[in-house]
Parts: sequence; structure tokens; C-alpha cells
Amino acid sequence: MTSNRPPDHPDHGGTYSAEAHDASRVYQAQRDIVIGETSVESPPIAVVHRLHGLSEGRPDLFVGREAEVELLHSSLSPDPRLQVGTTVVSAVAGMGGIGKTALVRHVARIAVDEQWFPAGALLADLHGYDSYASRRVLAHHLVGPLLRAIGVATLDPTPSGQFAQYHRQLGRLAARNRALLLILDNVADQEQIEALLPAERLHRVLITTREPLNALSADQNLRLGLLDEETAVELVSATMVKAWPADPRVAAAPAAMRELVGLCDMLPLALGIVAGILVAERDLTVADMVEELRDGATRLDVLTDGIRAVRTAFDLSWDRLPAEQARLLSLVALNPGPDFALDTAVALADRPRQQTHTALRALVGAHLLERTSSRRWRVHDLIRLHSAEKLRDHEDGTGDERQRALAITRMLQHYLTSADAAAAHFDGAPAISPRFPTGEAARRWLDEERGNLLAAVVLALPSHPEVALHLPLRLARYLHRHRHFDDMITAHQTAVRAARRLGDRRSEGTALNNLGTGLQEARRFEEAVAAHQQDLAICRRIGDRHAEGTALNNLGIALQEIRRFAEAVAAHREDLAICRETGDRDAEGVALSNLGIALQETGHLHEAMTAHQTAVELYRDLDDPGGQAAALNNLGIALQESQRFEDAVEAHRAAASLYRQVGDRPAESLALSNLGLCLRRLSRIEEAVAAHRLDLVICRETGDRHAEGIALSNLGIALQEIGQLREAVSAHQAAVDLYRRVGDRHGQAVAQNNLGVALRQLRHREQDGTTGADAPDLGSSAPRPSVPRSSGTGPPDTTSPEQTAGTVGPRGGRADETTPGRSRTLSNLGLSIVRLLRSEDVIEAHRRAATLFHETDDRHGEGIAWNNLGLALQEAAQFAEAAPAHRRAAELFQQTEDRSGQGMALQHLGFALESANRGAEARSAWRSALQVYVECDDRQRTLTLRRMLIDAGDHDPLA
Repeated sequence: MTSNRPPDHPDHGGTYSAEAHDASRVYQAQRDIVIGETSVESPPIAVVHRLHGLSEGRPDLFVGREAEVELLHSSLSPDPRLQVGTTVVSAVAGMGGIGKTALVRHVARIAVDEQWFPAGALLADLHGYDSYASRRVLAHHLVGPLLRAIGVATLDPTPSGQFAQYHRQLGRLAARNRALLLILDNVADQEQIEALLPAERLHRVLITTREPLNALSADQNLRLGLLDEETAVELVSATMVKAWPADPRVAAAPAAMRELVGLCDMLPLALGIVAGILVAERDLTVADMVEELRDGATRLDVLTDGIRAVRTAFDLSWDRLPAEQARLLSLVALNPGPDFALDTAVALADRPRQQTHTALRALVGAHLLERTSSRRWRVHDLIRLHSAEKLRDHEDGTGDERQRALAITRMLQHYLTSADAAAAHFDGAPAISPRFPTGEAARRWLDEERGNLLAAVVLALPSHPEVALHLPLRLARYLHRHRHFDDMITAHQTAVRAARRLGDRRSEGTALNNLGTGLQEARRFEEAVAAHQQDLAICRRIGDRHAEGTALNNLGIALQEIRRFAEAVAAHREDLAICRETGDRDAEGVALSNLGIALQETGHLHEAMTAHQTAVELYRDLDDPGGQAAALNNLGIALQESQRFEDAVEAHRAAASLYRQVGDRPAESLALSNLGLCLRRLSRIEEAVAAHRLDLVICRETGDRHAEGIALSNLGIALQEIGQLREAVSAHQAAVDLYRRVGDRHGQAVAQNNLGVALRQLRHREQDGTTGADAPDLGSSAPRPSVPRSSGTGPPDTTSPEQTAGTVGPRGGRADETTPGRSRTLSNLGLSIVRLLRSEDVIEAHRRAATLFHETDDRHGEGIAWNNLGLALQEAAQFAEAAPAHRRAAELFQQTEDRSGQGMALQHLGFALESANRGAEARSAWRSALQVYVECDDRQRTLTLRRMLIDAGDHDPLA
């Protein structure tokens, strides 16, 4: 709606406020954030791996479990007679390391080879039993990575929106007969996964857990037991033979081998560790290994049920590790995130890169580390636990608390300096680090390390608050641009606490500013206002006038979002005064634009136009054609509000021309959109259609899917006005489909509403040659678009239309990200318009719109949808159902202070009640509507309704 201006950057780290075209209204609602001294945990990062078949890549070293493999394999079969929904692999209670993951991976790879899952097999570790609760992945952490893995590039930032996207995409895959296999590893309870389970039985899910998930409705509940002796011997032997095909020890001492696997409790993780020792030490006999295991078992002090064998094997393996490898293993276990890269291991170990890499390879060979990719490793949760014990208890000085603290300090410094270098690409500064020569390299590193970076922020707070403060500030632009708003909010909450611990008021204000920006993007506007108000108080206390202006600007924007326009005007006026006092002319242009938009909302149109005209002249003086174009576009909007449409057309044409000159195609399409809206107000509909068609072409060229949806909606409305109703319905349906694909629920609500209005008009024409606008008993009029979008200094304007229009335009800006493919052409929608002309389909379109507006917390849009639902119900002669719809609309318009809309909804309520033979109630509703029209000085409607009441026998309507 408006633009944010960044504050000064402190010496260390950066700040973030959404600027110009970077600012886009993407809506999200996440966990509550309390700015105080409560504990903060970084949200865990879910990693999704795509599994390949056994014919690709390295084969599995998998033995035994034939019955379990056959059972799971048959449950995945596409044979309809064998189809089941969800298969849960449950281990003995508390038993980690029993081979659950190896089993499901093996079966999944077989199924992939058999081409049973064209959409792929996806594996995610939910870390349900990790000793650190902050690493445990919940469904709302995982849904985003899963969406990206199944081909959705632009994500709704709200959990509910992402879950809706996820299940829609699964539905589309099922409709195309593209089955997906989902492997959810290490699930602790049903709540972790319930929201992720597909509804379509074509898709399959494999789950591993340490306890049976009894509450889960699963078709297969498999308890995985310990290996039998023969299989355990085969596993150790196969591991040895793989490394040394002629290993003579495999068959030399069968009795010793049986005792060996017995001492390992037949547990695969322990067997793998012991086999790794035998592989590494070719002169060690199996009998010697047995003797050492016997001694190791007697040394254990406290044995935890179910992991005794792992502790025994781990102690034995640890004792024979070279000192450097043992030290490295204990140190990499300190990394707080899900996995780590070589650079992180180097920082923790404080050893040369090649030496560290060699040690990592050796630890993988010893089954003490897992390599997740060619450049990353992870530590099994049980081994991480025992490594931490060794680090605390080691007696040679390498594991004391001081060494641990030094390692953590090195790791945090590594993350901070690396993030600083990567984030420079998001500041618009030239690359200064040879490590990240391109923005793509920086983004890739940040994507891979995001989980570690956010976990490091929380880890750093008690002992390294300066890192907990500055790391979020450097990550802010990246987190915002890639729409990780939950992470942005959590990280800056931690940063606020760190700044308070350090007594750094200036940085506290910066963190609050960034927190407020994240909260605004999450549509948590009341919280955003609170954050910006705290930032403002700090700026005033420390006397930073420039930062004070920024805080006022961003506070004004948040206030506009909750329709506190008078307060917003005051904030923007004060900001403008500060900009002029400090001589910041660029910021002055932003302040003028935002003040003008706020003034428009309060009805002070002359002042608004003056502000926008002053901004035009300022940018002209600064020789800033982009800023001038933005100001012209905003001026055009104000001119439209003042009914000066010819002047508005010239302003929008000039804005489009300037944008074309500077090569800003997205902004040019925005100006064309506003030009089209203005031309429609002048009844120059053919020209308007041409403008909207050109807007649509540019949106598709630039891949801006959200803007494409807006263009489709505006084109549809223009087509309605020239009577091309079938093409209009197609355009609105295309907008609905597009918004659904990109997960923009608010845009979908707008498109659903507009589709319903167009269908009502088409039904009228097909039935009796009229349109919905010609139905006098309903008092409705032809659709009208939303107030035009603004541009340049901020994302598009988001004000709503008049209630009489029966439509609402998309709110929010253009998204930076795109999804693959194009929307279908209007002539090839596959839409049966005849089917959609049924009254129940029109009703359903408006009902869906009301639901979506409610979910996205747009009460005004919800009011419009309820009112239009009432109209559709009346047309279907469902008058009793229509009345509560209009009553709800009137309540919502009253709450959002739309008096005109409230009056219209009450008037429609009267029509519904009269048709339901509830005359007294109808006249009461009309009297309420009349009172509203009088109060808002709507003389035309006042006169019309007064006459109608008199005709109905009410000779003193205002009494």
C-alpha cells in the first residue's frame, strides 16, 4: 500500500525496511511474539531429500528384513486391491538405531525403480526424539520445504495457507495420476504429521517412530524388532566384505562372530559401529573385538534401556579413534542446526581444511557421521548425545568447558562473518567477498545454512549477545525477500532481547523496526504498530532524528493497514517535517507519497493531490525519473478520487511512459493497470480493455503471477462493462485458478467474488436479457474495480471499492517470486460456463470468497463478499438465507467504518426481509439504512430510500 524507508545502518551489520519495489504485501500469521525476557527458540529447519532408485547412485547395504520389506513393498503397490493410505513403521519403545530409516529408504528406492511414484519419493527427518526440543520439526515447519519439493515456488507465508497449497497440489498430482511417496522419519507423535497426510489414497506415506502412533489411522502398523542372529552376522560380514572382498575374518571364527553380534544386542546402529572398527583395523580379529566389547559393557555406569548396545559400541569406537578424530566428532556435535558444512567443521575444529575433511571421511567410514550430500554431514541424535558426554568428561583437556566455549565462539564468528559477506548482495552493494562472487552463490549458501544461522542466533543469546543482535540484522533483507517471515520475526525478537542485554538502544530500535516490518508482512498489524511505537520511543530518547523519521513512516503504514487513518496522517506529517529538517530529500519524497495516500483515505483529496504534486516536482528536481513516475501514478489515483478523470489519465500515461524509459516493466504494467481503471471511469471501455490487455502481457513477460491475477481481474471487469460476459467469466476464472496455484488466498477471495458477480450478470442475460445491474429490486449496480494501485515508492494501493460495485480488487503488491508455467489462455480454460451458470455455483463462489477474506483477516473484503452472497441467495429465491448474509455484511462494514457500505447492506437486508414476508423487519432495516445515508450525506440514496419507505406506508421515515 505504501512504502517503508530504511533507517541508518549501524557500524556493525545492517538494517532492513521494505523499500520501493522490494516491498510486497505477502500475508502471514504465525506464532505470537512477545518482546520481553521470555525464552526464545529458533524454529527448526526441515530438510527434504528426493530419493533415487537403487539403479541410480550407490546401492544400499541392506540385509535381512525380508518379511518387512515385502509387507511395506506391497503396501506401496499401485494395484487398487492393495492400496492403503499410510504405513507406520514403529520401533520398540525408545529404541533408536534399530534400522527403521534404512528399511523405509530401501523399500522406497525399490518403488522408485519400479516407477510407482512419478511425482517422486521425498524423505524428511522430523527429529522427533532429538535431545534438543528446538530441533524437533513440526508439520508447519515442514510444509514449506515439501511445497518447494513438489514444484510450488511461491508460498503463502501463513501456515494455514501453505497447508491449503500443499493439499491442493497433492490433489492436482492425484488428478494427473502422479503418485507421491512421502517418508516422514523420526516422528514422535501424531501431532507432528497429521496435517501433512494426503487425503488422496493414490499418494503414500511411510512413517518411522519409536513408539506406536496408536491415535493415527494407519493401514499398516509394523513393529520393527531386533535383527535375528543370522541377519546380524550377515550385516557385519557384508560391511566387512564391501571394504575388503577377501577379508578372511568373515568366516574364520563363526562362534566369535555370533557372540559379537549378541554383545551388540543385534542393534543395527551398534553393529555398524563395530563393523566400522573391524574395517578400519584389519589386524584386529573378531575374537579380540569380542573381548573388548565384554570389557566395555562392564565399564558403563548408568545404562539407559534400549541404547546400551550403542553406548557400549560408541565407547569402544571412541577409545580407538585418533585424538584428532575424537576431538572433531565431539566438536561438530556442538553445531546447533540440522547438519553442517565443511567450513563449519573447520571453524569448530580450528584445524586446516584438508585435515578436517580427511577426518570427516574417516568418521563417516566408522559409522559415526552420516554424509547427507557431497558437501554436508549430520550427527545421529544418539551419537550427538554421547559425543556431548565425552566432551564434558574427557580428561585430557580437549573436552573441558573452556575448549567447548572457544569452539562455539569460533563457530558463531564463522556464521556471522559468512552471513555478512552473503548479505552484502541483498544490500545492493557490489560484491566484496571472493567467497560469494555472485548473488546466486550468496543465496544458495543462505538457503543451505538458514537452519544453522537461526539456531545460532538463539544459541548465542546467553553468552554472545552481540552475535544474537547482529546476525538477525544481516539476515533481515534475505529473510524478507524470500518470505521467511516467521524466521524474520523470531530472529528479531531475539535481537531485541540481545540489544537490551547489551544496553544498545540504537540497535534495539533497529531490531524493533525490522520486527515491525516482518509483523506487517505477516498481517499482524496491531503487533507491528506496537513494535514501531517502541522503536519511535527509543529514537526520540536517543535523539536520532533520521531514525525517528523512519519509525514514524513505518508506524504510519501500519496504522493505515488497521484503518487508523487520522493517526497515520499525523505520523506521516511529523515524518515529513523531520525529512525537511534533516535535508533528506529522497526520504521527503517517500514521506510526501505516504502522506498523500493517507490523506486520500481521510477524504482530504485536495491536500492529497498537493502532496503528490509536490513529490512529482521534488523527484523532477532530483532527476529521478523512477521516483517521478511513482509520484505521478499516486497523483493519478488522487485525481481519480477527485473525479478529475481526464487529468488522471494524463498522469497515468506519463507515469507509464517514464517507467518505460527507465526499463521498469513491472511498474509500467502497474501504471497501465491504473490507466485502464481510469479510462473505465470515463466510459472509454475499449481503451481500458486495451490497457488491461497490455498490462497482462507485461505481467506474463515478467513472470509476476500476483500482478497477472490483478490484470486478469481488471480485464474481466472491463469486459463485463462492454457486455463480453463469457470472456469476462473466463478471465475471472483464470484469476481464481492462478491465485489458487500461487497460494494467494486473499487474491483468490477477490477473484472468487468477481467471478460470482460476472456469473450473476451472465445468468440474467441468458435468462431474460438483463444483467444483475438491471435488477432494481436488489439495488445492485454494475461491477466497479478497486481504487487504483499506487506504485514506485511502495507496493500497489490496496483500498477497497464502493459496496455498490459488488467487487473488490486485489490487495497488496507484486510478488518477487514466480511459479513454473503460464496461466491457461482465456480461450482454453476448459471451463464449462453453462455449468457455472447454476445459481448454486454463483452462491458457492461468493461463499468461498467470504471464507477466504475471513481467513486472511480482511474484514472489509469479507463484508463485500457477504453482501454479494446475499444478492446471489436472493436471486435464487433463498430469502431467509440471504437476510443473515446482508446482516453480517452490515456488521462488518460498521466495524471497518465503511458507512456507505453499511447503508447498502442494510438496504439489501430490507429487500431480503420483504421478500420473506417479514415486512416490519424490512422497514426497520430500511430506516437504519436511511439513517446511515443521512449521516454520511448521501443525498441521492437518502431521497430514494425515503420515497421507498413512504410508498411502504412509513410516512415519517426518520422519526
